[in-house]
Amino acid sequence: MDLRWVVIKTALIEWLASSINGGCLLFIYLNNRKSGKIKVIFRLYNERINMSLRNHPHWVRYGWFMVIFSVLWIGFSTPTLADDVPLVVTSLADTNTVGTLRWAISESNTRATADVIIFEEGLTGTILLTSDLPALTDITTITGLGEDVITIDGGGLYDFVAETGLPQHITISNLTLTKFIAVIHAGAGVVNLTDVTITHSGEGDDPFLTYPALMITNTDLTMTRVTMADNSATFAGALTYGVTSPAHTLTITDSTFIRNGAITSGTGG
Repeated sequence: MDLRWVVIKTALIEWLASSINGGCLLFIYLNNRKSGKIKVIFRLYNERINMSLRNHPHWVRYGWFMVIFSVLWIGFSTPTLADDVPLVVTSLADTNTVGTLRWAISESNTRATADVIIFEEGLTGTILLTSDLPALTDITTITGLGEDVITIDGGGLYDFVAETGLPQHITISNLTLTKFIAVIHAGAGVVNLTDVTITHSGEGDDPFLTYPALMITNTDLTMTRVTMADNSATFAGALTYGVTSPAHTLTITDSTFIRNGAITSGTGG
């Protein structure tokens, strides 16, 4: 929850409670920023309660009503995570609910700072996409649990990282990405791939479409221990890399390209 809302709500509740001598002061603080939980503490001032009981006994009842109403109001407010807290994927479902990859990317795009998306320990399996993921518009790091643990499957219909027309700074590691039109289509920025397997992606046998698994232009691309296997497209199955400025660099270290194919001309790589 935004700290400004905490302050505003606290001030409002105290003003309302004081105005009717309810005898209660509500303190609100964030107990666990990582999960966004809110803890509410009541501190009762005996002197004020006794005064209210002596002078206006029916006001105390209304004071408690106001406090209970305020607690319900805060409780039903949707908490948000602080910007410096990693976004944790806890589900393999492809929905917009909290804990999914789609939710994590959407939440990342709303933040003003660089973001980290991680996966909950023990989560294993495949996320099968049913539509395009939100485009990454922020400095974003996506860290999986291992290439043999988490797989993201585009079903042959979608891009994993789509071009936005703006600079993108993306770091992806410890994942398998499979069956995408283009795993990454980037036209500006920085892309870092480490311990990633990319398979069965690209436009396949469609002679009119040219997207390879990685289609990178005017972007600094670093690939470390990346496996590119069984990708295919019209001119290059695994990777095309082009720049209009010598300021950009392509760095490939300890990576494997195998069984990637070009349909009409060019090379598999």
